[in-house]
Amino acid sequence: MKTYTIALDMNVEDKAEILHGRHGKRVVGQKGIDHAARGAAMALQDHPDLELLIIGDNKDISSKEAGHRTPRLEQALITGAEEVGIDYNDIAGRFRIIHAPRIIRPGQKGIKDIPFTELMETSVYRTIETLTLGTPAQAAVTCTDTGAVLNLASMKQGESRKDKKPFIPMIEGIDMATLCAPFPSQGRTGYTLVLDIGGLAVSSPLNYLHNAVMASALLKSQERIRSRPKVGLVNIGKEAKKGDEFLRFTDLILRKYVASTSQFDYLGFVEGNDIFTDPAKDSEHKPDIVLVSGMAGNIMLKAIEGFGRFIKGELGTAAGSGYVSKAAAGIFFKATGGGKRFTRRITPEAYGGAYILGYRKLIIKGHGASSDLAIHASIGKAYQAVSHDYIPTAEDYLRRWGTDAVSKRITAEAKSLWYLQQKLRVMFNKAYEKLG
Repeated sequence: MKTYTIALDMNVEDKAEILHGRHGKRVVGQKGIDHAARGAAMALQDHPDLELLIIGDNKDISSKEAGHRTPRLEQALITGAEEVGIDYNDIAGRFRIIHAPRIIRPGQKGIKDIPFTELMETSVYRTIETLTLGTPAQAAVTCTDTGAVLNLASMKQGESRKDKKPFIPMIEGIDMATLCAPFPSQGRTGYTLVLDIGGLAVSSPLNYLHNAVMASALLKSQERIRSRPKVGLVNIGKEAKKGDEFLRFTDLILRKYVASTSQFDYLGFVEGNDIFTDPAKDSEHKPDIVLVSGMAGNIMLKAIEGFGRFIKGELGTAAGSGYVSKAAAGIFFKATGGGKRFTRRITPEAYGGAYILGYRKLIIKGHGASSDLAIHASIGKAYQAVSHDYIPTAEDYLRRWGTDAVSKRITAEAKSLWYLQQKLRVMFNKAYEKLG
């Protein structure tokens, strides 16, 4: 039986939860490593052909049995499996532990300021190291700071400047990585892929095109749809004349690309509310993939996360503030198919982490304080993508672009526009420095 290997960085922030009991409120702490261990155990139980590389501090700790000491990560997995009702013996032979005594903490200084000998001992470094070509891992899940992950993945290795190559090579034709997240939707897939959500503050027309191609390959690998994915470009309106010249040029490139290939259907401009639209009301214009700049995408993501927490809080308040409110909340939950289902739909952890696309190995970036459910979902997403050949599909899609005269001319024009945009940014930076 073919197996799939995924690396798991055990660096997850500790969580503090407020429990309500007979004696009032009390704060109970939960170690991040315990959440990661439970998530890992559930993923191994779900997928018999999955192997995990468990990466973190594996120093020995005292066991309950007197005089007996057990490696920390192994003990966490034993306990985690027991807590979620899994027989540890069923998963014991399908993971390997890699010791990494250091971690990069939230808000810590950049990796360039960390001595290289210390950096090599961090869990995220050793996680990314397992993704270098020729090593066993096909994907990785990490909750370490996004900037550290991207910097490490692109860090140059080699003795001389001429020999230096990125830690993880990019897919041919891709020059920048991008972050992609599923947003809950009533569409045919159950979610809408939105990218970029923070990889690049400003995207070039070619970045938009590459993002559309990679997301299409990813969606096909998830086996969510049988037909071609529908792609939309976010704008302030759907009319062709809306938006600035930059967006209209990007729209032109996407139309030219679709005319020469058959990997996705391009819908043109869409608006933010199209992410969640019910396809029964507008099936012809409901995108499966939405393209947006990194800055706008990140703002959108944080706003939706905050709104989800607001809705959950308001429902909790309504359910506990009198018989009438409780009755109303009960009717609402029944109408929406049950409170648990509704909560799962708006809870970010149900969707796992964000995809980091562009490298020849897949990375899933989870929230720093991910729960066991979020870790479980993130590993599941990575498994689904690698077991259905996401990377080979994306590489094949990209090879089909750029071989004819039209696509070469469009690519050259797009690069020229990007260079002009970069020059403009330099001018703004100089003006900012003078005013500052």
